[in-house]
Amino acid sequence: MSKQNSPKISTALRHLRLARKQTLDEVADATRTTRSHIWAIEMGRVQDPGVSVLIALANHYGCSLDALVGRTEEIAAGRELEPIDKLLLSVIRTLDDSQKNGLLQLLQP
Repeated sequence: MSKQNSPKISTALRHLRLARKQTLDEVADATRTTRSHIWAIEMGRVQDPGVSVLIALANHYGCSLDALVGRTEEIAAGRELEPIDKLLLSVIRTLDDSQKNGLLQLLQP
């Protein structure tokens, strides 16, 4: 049985995909992998998604690898978050999945 990957990666990928209203198929096509592989990564069932897949995902979502794996709060290469963005992220991190989904619904046009 394989170990699960970092919950930060799984959660980040799922939230990025849902925030962009993309399907697993759309992300898989954009990153040249399969729907089932993206799903398994999002569910934390893949021990090591592989550097090439992580790079493809970071490129697709426009973030750095460090941001994708939770090592930094950087959103795009070379851009640090503004203090207000850091504050908002710290508050969002305290929310459970249900609260985050409710906030996402509220922010949808």
